Amino acid sequence: GNVCEWVYDFYSPTAYKEAAGKTPAVNPKGPKTGKVHVARGGDYSSSIEELRCAARAFEEEWWRSGDPQFPKSKWWLPEMDFIGFRVARSIDTGTQKSAKLGFTSNKSGRTPQQNGEYVFDTGILRGKLRQAGKPLGLSSVVHLPSGVKLDGGFAILSYYRVFTTNKRYGAAAWDWPSTSKLLSDGTVQITWPEGRDRPFEMVAIYRWRTSSTLDLETIVKPRKDLSKLEVFLASYFHETFPSPYVYIAANPEAEGKPGFRDGIAYITHSSFCKIGEDAVE
Repeated sequence: GNVCEWVYDFYSPTAYKEAAGKTPAVNPKGPKTGKVHVARGGDYSSSIEELRCAARAFEEEWWRSGDPQFPKSKWWLPEMDFIGFRVARSIDTGTQKSAKLGFTSNKSGRTPQQNGEYVFDTGILRGKLRQAGKPLGLSSVVHLPSGVKLDGGFAILSYYRVFTTNKRYGAAAWDWPSTSKLLSDGTVQITWPEGRDRPFEMVAIYRWRTSSTLDLETIVKPRKDLSKLEVFLASYFHETFPSPYVYIAANPEAEGKPGFRDGIAYITHSSFCKIGEDAVE
């Protein structure tokens, strides 16, 4: 085209040398951090020698001098007529998609597989499930495009309190003994058997729907009537996570219509569970 390509890589004058080693560098990504980004490929005013994809310029302070915003935006260069960008995405075949959208056993873990931990890398999110064999939900979660860590404290989508009317079962579900298994489609099923203090079995099924969407199904199988059962699903986000949202089927802030609600929210789903019914979701 007639403009430089504004790219995500940070600039380093020695990027190719550092990546090459003893062989030519293949698609070097540049350093993980930096102060300025790369403009690649030359523009309409460049010499012939600069009109190639390997030609690299770098962001200069004056590029944002005409930006009316305060603070200055990271990518918008309103008066730079020599720079633009491309949006690109990879195309996955069905086989590649199913291979990526699933959990795998962490073979480096020290615990047996049935009580072990699982790892995932969807291309957008990477992390662990059931870290060190404890049912704490998703941990060590990193948003790969930005490198931002998402979880903090007791992880994301972890099972916390379980209640019925005037009754709390133990301190937290993540302390209960449990087993797990990896299904053939990359789904992980975690089971908490009933105990002396818990007249029910609880099952959680973690399944990736897309590279950034995880479905979590909860099944409770009761041994006796459970009046107004509530399962408290907790997510502890890292302090760098700007604002968590929850999607509510009947959002009171949206006149009872489905929609997202921001901030800290306590959302419970109450059901009446009777003996003889297979499960309550």
